[in-house]
Amino acid sequence: MKKLGVFLGILFIAICTFLLFYGEPAYQKWQEYNFKSQVKDTVEAADKSDFAKDSSSKTGWLGDKFVKVYYPNSNSSNADEIKSRLDEETKGLVEGELDFNKDIKEIVFYGSKEKDSNFANVSEISVEKVTHKISDKKVEEATESNLSSIFLTNEGKPFTLSSLFASPDDAKKKFLFKIQKQLEVRGVSEAEGKDAVVKLRDQDMTDWKFTYGESKFNINIDPKVGEVSSVEVPMANLHKYITESYLKGEDLEKYKEYIKKRDRKAVALTFDDGPNPQTTPVALELLKKYNAKGTFFMVGHAIEGNEDLVKRVVAEGHQLGNHSWDHPVLTTIGLEKAKKQINDTTEALKKASGQDVHIMRPPYGAINGAIQAAVDQSFILWDIDTLDWKNRNTASIMKEVRKAQPGSIILMHDIHQTSIDALPSVLQYLTEQGFEMVTVDELMGDQLELHQSYTNRE
Repeated sequence: MKKLGVFLGILFIAICTFLLFYGEPAYQKWQEYNFKSQVKDTVEAADKSDFAKDSSSKTGWLGDKFVKVYYPNSNSSNADEIKSRLDEETKGLVEGELDFNKDIKEIVFYGSKEKDSNFANVSEISVEKVTHKISDKKVEEATESNLSSIFLTNEGKPFTLSSLFASPDDAKKKFLFKIQKQLEVRGVSEAEGKDAVVKLRDQDMTDWKFTYGESKFNINIDPKVGEVSSVEVPMANLHKYITESYLKGEDLEKYKEYIKKRDRKAVALTFDDGPNPQTTPVALELLKKYNAKGTFFMVGHAIEGNEDLVKRVVAEGHQLGNHSWDHPVLTTIGLEKAKKQINDTTEALKKASGQDVHIMRPPYGAINGAIQAAVDQSFILWDIDTLDWKNRNTASIMKEVRKAQPGSIILMHDIHQTSIDALPSVLQYLTEQGFEMVTVDELMGDQLELHQSYTNRE
């Protein structure tokens, strides 16, 4: 028995010694073998993908990334354009073979494929990138990105952004405005943003590179500004200029809904600085009398003690909006304080009404890209300022109201008795002119996007 114990002890020591000196190297060899197999399998799978159909390829390195590029074999002008775009995307590629002696961080494939586009009677050739990151000797799942697209009509003619619009020049102006706003929201400096917009302005829109999906245009910014290489612009912002025959599916339905709203003679009456227990209830009674709906942009500090009034606004079919906590000039108090002004008011409105509030009117209309990016709100300005806070008489207020057009957002205040005194005249005039008075949400419909600002329906 004693001999058996000695034998088992020696065996245990021998096993431990073997594992100590040979176990880890053996595992490392297995791990390396498994990694190489994963890489080879990944490349072989790409060689069987849509990228590889009727194509030739080259491999190389972009720093620590192993890259394989698939070029279409066709001699068409489209093939030349695709080759040009692929070369542009892989600029700086050092041709070479797969080398496991290098520290590979990513495996990246570039190529193109044909597919149905999101436009009616238009096909799409998308230039795409497929990336596999490598972590701890493991090849991760692919992430795909559409870099740019070439669109063709059913007749094989080029389809560009300009082709999509009945009024390309007006559409371009709208694009440039929205792109500049988006760059501001994404933290690009004013000077850099202006340079990027000027470059796009100086290009013909037919030369803009873009992709399209989920009802949004993705416009390439080249060269990129900071980390921004593309900017999204919703289709809804361009409905005014679109050619309907190129729309299909959900885009077509949204466009038809836009046409209904566009042809609807409606305005949004908005009231700032409440709730006020003396004047807001009178405004509500007058709105009810004229079958009108309004939007009430409330200051947070006035909500406590007036919760029932907030609930009444909602119960009677009106809309709540955020107007900051205590009406500062948000752009002068620093980003963190501005966020607190807005977020605390949103929380107070939800606590009082049970509703999430997604529209915000900055006091004095003072807003910037940093604040817009920091809070999840749509920022509602106005195109008709009644100046009721300044010229506290009905005649002066009506002079401004008469400037209203379909789609206007009219600014009033429900805390001044003189504004309430003028409200019957305002409601009577708008009714006689055939205007419907609706909430901001109803007026704007699908156009509303978080982090964006609006002055009217257009």
